[in-house]
Amino acid sequence: MPHLSAFMLSFSPDLIPYYGVELSGIRYSSIRGVNNHIKEMSSHTSARLSRRRRSIFTGIQIRREGTVPVNQVLIAIHKSRESIISVVRQGAPMTYSIELLSGNNAHQWEEFNAHSREGTLFHNLRWKEILEEEFGLNLKYYLIRDDRKVIGICPFIARSVGLFQGLESIPHSEYTNAILDDSFDASQIDHLLSLFKTECSFLQIDTYNPEIPNTITYSNFLSEDAGNMVLNLKQKPPEVVWETLSKKTIKSIRRFDKEGFEIHELSRRSDIEQFYRYYAKNVAHIKGEILPLTFFERLWDAFSPGELRVAVLVKNDLCAGGTLALLEPVRKTVYYEYLALNRDLPHYTPDHYLSWDLIKWASDNDYEKISFGRQRLDPDNPRFRYKAKFRAEHIPIHSRLVIFSKAMSMLYQLKRTLLRSA
Repeated sequence: MPHLSAFMLSFSPDLIPYYGVELSGIRYSSIRGVNNHIKEMSSHTSARLSRRRRSIFTGIQIRREGTVPVNQVLIAIHKSRESIISVVRQGAPMTYSIELLSGNNAHQWEEFNAHSREGTLFHNLRWKEILEEEFGLNLKYYLIRDDRKVIGICPFIARSVGLFQGLESIPHSEYTNAILDDSFDASQIDHLLSLFKTECSFLQIDTYNPEIPNTITYSNFLSEDAGNMVLNLKQKPPEVVWETLSKKTIKSIRRFDKEGFEIHELSRRSDIEQFYRYYAKNVAHIKGEILPLTFFERLWDAFSPGELRVAVLVKNDLCAGGTLALLEPVRKTVYYEYLALNRDLPHYTPDHYLSWDLIKWASDNDYEKISFGRQRLDPDNPRFRYKAKFRAEHIPIHSRLVIFSKAMSMLYQLKRTLLRSA
């Protein structure tokens, strides 16, 4: 069977690389000559590519590895400050590539997110900026292209595990999924992952498409058994939710109205401190991670009044708690993100009233969905039961840890075995 043995010959003054190749004993001076020969070969012809990495100029490299059909030759090109990696499939109608987010393509990211049915506020680049400025995170965002067209976006954070470098889901975010265009063929996920293989030893991919994890052939493991709890107000309007609440819950809600408590929506940045005081106490009570006050102040600064609602439940100077919700009017979606509770109030359950208030407010303002946050599918978990009480349904996230490095895969499996036997 003929084989293609490729090596670097030279590069032109404008940095476009050329190749010298020997195919079936015939020597060519450019890739065009090879392509013409390839077209005449059977589709079953294989090309064995060198496993070496050769530098052709500062910041530019060519990688070739493995034995693959000629019509699926993998060429990876790394450029300084920007990474473009392509799977070139001779004769195929598409060429997948990934491209690191930059100032040159940021508008394409935002446009794709805005028009995608899976797009969210958490994929917005304003959210990325908040995370980077507040927590100093090393975020890496990639655009996925089919030829020149953007067909997907992937938000990641760079992580190190010992000697291994990888990409994981972004933290402090309710939605972390890779967004792929409806035209993407799930059976091509390995081709897409192969592009990241040159970038890292492991990768965590989150998706709402159940077909994608089932078609991954790389070593992969369930990363997180979670989902988003979402109330669909078109299917379950407030009156339907109210009818399903228990008598005890309804009584706890009505108590605040009877005793003169009212909802006040905050309108000044300085008022965030009142909300934050009871947010921090509540998170400390449940032993969660308390985010800094400056994070909430950044939210106030980054989002307009039409994108952020902070409400507190008060009676004179007494504050029972509050909610902070992020809003997407165009998608008619409310993200119920942060809860503040005054746990010093005896025999009160302000969280019931606050959730019910947000449901009514969302419906009155023509929103169709309320996301109650990320949650494991566990009916015995009190938080799961609480969200389900308000008729939120669990929408599963299919999360996989994909490990490209054989050494890391072996170590990871050994760790899992030891943990199970402990």
